[in-house]
Amino acid sequence: MAEPLVAPELVTPPLGLVALLGRPELHPALREHLRSQLRPPLESVGVGDLAEATSVLTRRKRNGPSAAAPPAPVNPLIPPVVPVGLGPAQTPALGATDGSGSSNPSDGTDAPRRGMLRADWTRKHRERRPAVALAFLPHEEVEGDPNAWVSLTRRIDALRDAAAGAGCALALVVVGDDAPERLPEDRVAALTRQAKIDRSALVSMPQPPTPDAMRAVGALCANLAKAYYVGECARHAAKTLPGGGIEAAEPGFKAGIFCEFHGDWGGAWRMYKTAYDGLVAAHVASEAAGGPGGGTRDVDAAGGVETKTFGPVQARFERLAVAERLHYKLCALHLTLNPGDPGMCVAQMRAHHDAFKRPPAWLPPAALPRHWSWVARQHRAFAELLSQRTPWGGSASAAAGAAAGTMPLPSPPPPNAPMTYLPGFWYHAAANATERLRRAAESVDDVDEGNSGGDGSDVVDGKYVGTFARGDGPITDAEYLGHVNARLPSAPELVKTSIELLTKAHDHFKRTAPKDGSAGSARLFASIVARLARGYLLAGDFASSKRLFDSVAPVYRREGWDDLLGGVLMGMKDCARHAKSNSEYLEICLEIAALGGTSASDAVAAMAAAQAAMEDADGTEVTIGMGTTPRSGHAGLGGDDHPLARAVHCVAGFGASHAVPGESIELTVAVRSCLPATLPVKSVAAVFGDGMYDWTSEDAVSELPARTWRVFVVKVTPAWGHPVNVVALVLTLANGVRFRLELGDGNGESPGRRGWLAPDERLPAAFNSGCVQLGVHSLDLRAAPLKMSLSVNVDGPALLGEVTALPLVVVSTGDGLDDATLVLTVKEGDKAYLGSTRENGGIRSEEASAPGPDVVLLRAPDSQSAMQPREPIAIGNVPPGGTWRGKVYVLWRRLGPPVTLATELRGVHSGLPAESGGEANAALETVAELSAIAPFTATHRGLSAYRTFALVLDEPASAGTVEHATDGDVTASTVSVAAAGSILAVDSVGFAAVGFKGDEGAIARNEPNGGVELGEGDEFLQLWPRRAGGDAEDALNVTWRRRGGLRPVRSVLPASRSRVPAGKVPLTVTLECPPRLHAGASFQMEVRCRNDTSTPQALTVRVVDCAGFVYVGARSADVTVDPDGGQTRVPFTLTAVNSGEMLLPDLEITAKGFGAQLRLPRESRELYVLPGERQQAATAVV
Repeated sequence: MAEPLVAPELVTPPLGLVALLGRPELHPALREHLRSQLRPPLESVGVGDLAEATSVLTRRKRNGPSAAAPPAPVNPLIPPVVPVGLGPAQTPALGATDGSGSSNPSDGTDAPRRGMLRADWTRKHRERRPAVALAFLPHEEVEGDPNAWVSLTRRIDALRDAAAGAGCALALVVVGDDAPERLPEDRVAALTRQAKIDRSALVSMPQPPTPDAMRAVGALCANLAKAYYVGECARHAAKTLPGGGIEAAEPGFKAGIFCEFHGDWGGAWRMYKTAYDGLVAAHVASEAAGGPGGGTRDVDAAGGVETKTFGPVQARFERLAVAERLHYKLCALHLTLNPGDPGMCVAQMRAHHDAFKRPPAWLPPAALPRHWSWVARQHRAFAELLSQRTPWGGSASAAAGAAAGTMPLPSPPPPNAPMTYLPGFWYHAAANATERLRRAAESVDDVDEGNSGGDGSDVVDGKYVGTFARGDGPITDAEYLGHVNARLPSAPELVKTSIELLTKAHDHFKRTAPKDGSAGSARLFASIVARLARGYLLAGDFASSKRLFDSVAPVYRREGWDDLLGGVLMGMKDCARHAKSNSEYLEICLEIAALGGTSASDAVAAMAAAQAAMEDADGTEVTIGMGTTPRSGHAGLGGDDHPLARAVHCVAGFGASHAVPGESIELTVAVRSCLPATLPVKSVAAVFGDGMYDWTSEDAVSELPARTWRVFVVKVTPAWGHPVNVVALVLTLANGVRFRLELGDGNGESPGRRGWLAPDERLPAAFNSGCVQLGVHSLDLRAAPLKMSLSVNVDGPALLGEVTALPLVVVSTGDGLDDATLVLTVKEGDKAYLGSTRENGGIRSEEASAPGPDVVLLRAPDSQSAMQPREPIAIGNVPPGGTWRGKVYVLWRRLGPPVTLATELRGVHSGLPAESGGEANAALETVAELSAIAPFTATHRGLSAYRTFALVLDEPASAGTVEHATDGDVTASTVSVAAAGSILAVDSVGFAAVGFKGDEGAIARNEPNGGVELGEGDEFLQLWPRRAGGDAEDALNVTWRRRGGLRPVRSVLPASRSRVPAGKVPLTVTLECPPRLHAGASFQMEVRCRNDTSTPQALTVRVVDCAGFVYVGARSADVTVDPDGGQTRVPFTLTAVNSGEMLLPDLEITAKGFGAQLRLPRESRELYVLPGERQQAATAVV
């Protein structure tokens, strides 16, 4: 008989027990009240007659009343408790028992215990040991005549003695139709004195009972039960000290049960934990000390001789059984109180597993089935707890209800929760332990084990948890193992259990495991399915086993998990053998041989089986898909999961993807066997989609050695109306078996095709030379290259704003084209390109403000509108050998990166034969790169007072008109020709100043006779007045044309000049230095600061270090400039080191009052340093 997963009395929390004595008609109502209205609830047993009270109040064996509270406990885990409503504390006599029949060494006796924990103790206290005896007394007898009182007192004495013998508290309820709510004081005193109970243990209940009376009776039972259980808990807790070892297991377990009786869940958990830790520590010590010398001993009272009661094997499994109960209580309590946080519970389970999972070396092999049965039960019980008491558990009934819509779906587990939080993890662990149990049971010789222990038919369950006995005496370890092994489930039952556990694990993981698509998740589900398939195989259900193996094998092939795939293939081979499927059996044997197995011998054995199967399968055709990529343990490359994709490799390809009908083309084929034996080949054939091209040869390949390429060539001559598409290669072996190697769709080589090659394996040289397009198995007869050329002539870069012509030439070299058109597409580059404005001074064309792209196409040089995107240009028919020429025009509006001009020639291929299927569209495409440069670059500088600058604040200018610049305040603009290799004719130069009153846009220079021709690098100087105004934007307008150009072009050159804003400014800074400087001679550079405000201004003038000058004196000065036009000069002494073009040192002028800073621009610091005397002398000598 199989053992229960969990002892029934441990599955639910224990409830206190009340004995109802007399008045049976009141029992149902009071029993319902105790169950539903009290927290914690109370259970009840009852008898209808007070005279039968001893039938439910059985006398305990221990000496002294159990209701007596002990002295204050010394266990720090349980606080002192003074029971309510009980008599004075009494100390148990030395050597007294606790009612379980076992002596307790902690009580002061020397008698060793026969066992650790009575098997029926919990059930006894839940069903047969009431905490309270509630007796119903008739009211008419309580207040009746003296004779009735005498009879009543005798019954009260009997009740008092029975309750004292049973160790429970006694309470009296006076019941009657006329019973008052409060009894007379004399009767109360007489009853409590006679029953020796507290006044609070006596209540009155009128008939029919009122709700208040029912609540009073319920509260009385609850108080007395709690006092009883608290006292019992304290008494046992006093014996349960941390580190108490095995001796603390029994009192700790009992103290925990009593805590649960009165609802102290935290106290119960602490008592269980203390007892469990002590038991585990003692177990580890016992295992390390070597169990064969241990065991439990008893003392013969008559002779004082120690006799061994049971051996170390029984002692070990008794410890495991008690630890199992304590562990289950710990986990069940935690999950009941914290259903959403099983972390501590999982940690307890892992510690429990680690402490007991490994059988010691001294344990006999016959005990291993018992050990693994215990391990499997731990995992399964914990999985059931998680399934029933966590929100994401989802028991079978909950899942069925959710599927039917009658119950809500289970909630998901917490984010990033470990796998140990999921019930499926522990169901999987239970299945693993069950499998080890099955293997251990198969290795045990049940007959020998039974004979060594004699007849075990009279062996029964012992009185203690985890023990067995014969009659009242112990049994030997051999008898014990023979008995437990005889009760083991049969091998089919264990296989069925394993299937059930794996199914539960799969269902739970499918519902709760993270769906991240990772390799770990795929491996988890695949391993469970593979285990299920093996279980069905052992159970003889070959159809279910094959179905599951077929579902998991593609996963292992795709991921490259060869070791796992080998085991699956062995199971699939057994299924095929039982199904007598010769072709399937042959394919599986070939795959195992190609896989290699875990050793070379596996591959050789599989190949031998495959060759034997091939001898019996003459004429069988084996189809092998070569559509994508065979795999061999290379993760992440993608691949073909065809079973035999790695047994025989085949690659093929034409020299091109298109062909001309009537012209021969070659198909190159390479075949390689990955089997460990040579395959003799009778013939090889290429199968085409059109049978017209089918090809067979008996000389191309004679044999396929192991891991060696064989290459051959098939010549094909395409014909109109017969598409060319090779679909398969058929190898016919000498034994008659045909390998049909499917080549796939033939659109080209799939990504990663070469990834399946082994590190020491290479494709044949023919496929690496570039002459063969690997994977091209079909030819497009209409897509042959058009015998025609298309050219776009680009003559260097264009100039900004210029319209340039692009000659287009179409030349036929053999084919004709009808209704031909040209489609031109401009593909612009990076829009973030800023080189045009930064490198060319911001030059722009007149069309710069026009919407649209930077470059546009024009049909004619004087077109006013650009061509639309992909607007076709009709060129008509181009006959064979004919030529067409034309032009399009390009206008660059704005400078930018180079663009790509794609030109596509479209038309109808003319002159095709009738069998070609009608007209065929043809296309030809070419691309050209177009670029543009600026025709000019320009620099601008002021010629008068150009070293005077104003400190401009962020305040709006005064509302006045813009004034003319002062006389002589002009700008010198140097314009340089940048057109590479081109001659430009400059017609006119003008200027424009927005806001200038008068002749803005007037022509400053107009060159007659077609303008002045300038080449690359030529410059001209333009002087023009500087205009004032806060928002003025000045620019030069240059009108020019390229020699041979199509039309004049106007370019705009913006002038970025320093200017004095209109109106009075607060501070003006002027930089002064000598007009002539010599290298090596010191000079003074003065900074003159003018203050036009009404208050003094504090300034800081600082010279920044500059290469080429040597400083003398201070480099920074703090000055204060007087108001109303006051000026201050700050001199700095410098010496120029080198001659030539130089820059004066940079200056920083900080106006503290305005919180502003002025940095002089570059052009104000430009100067030319003349050579010094020594340099001139040296030059003269040279």
